[in-house]
This record gives sequence, C-alpha cells and structure tokens, in this order.
Amino acid sequence: MSFESNEDFMGALTSLIHEWCERRRLSHLAKILPSYVGFNGLTDGWSDLRDGLKGAIGLGADSLTPGEWDVLQQLNRDADKALSSR
Repeated sequence: MSFESNEDFMGALTSLIHEWCERRRLSHLAKILPSYVGFNGLTDGWSDLRDGLKGAIGLGADSLTPGEWDVLQQLNRDADKALSSR
C-alpha cells in the first residue's frame, strides 16, 4: 500500500490522529501533532512530519492496533519518498 497523492497521505494521517485522540494515545499524539499542525507542504514541513512519524514509531507498536501500526509505517515510508524526490 502506498498513498497515491498528498491528499490521500494527509487523509490517512488525519484519520490516524483522530483514532489516537479517541483512544487517548497521548504519547503518540505528542510526537506527531506539532509537525502535523505546522505542516506547510514544503521540504522543511515534510522533514518535520517525517521526524514526528519516526518519533511515534519509536514508541513501539504495543499500544497501537495492527492496522494503526501498518498505516504509521506506510506514512513514514511515503514521507521518506516525498523527501527523496524533492
């Protein structure tokens, strides 16, 4: 699975954030929200977002569902691709 567009990517990330809010995954939210809210679509924004995703991954999969973990991993891979293509 790979996201076809920036809109698909951001839609998946927004859904993941909403799921984390509902389940009170505060540690994961703390890693990703600063870069999500400040995302500007430029290279520095993608870099910050990738760092936030890596921070959330660094917390491990224990408190996430397998589906959330898979989406998080794919978001990270696609953020890396977005940066390497710039």
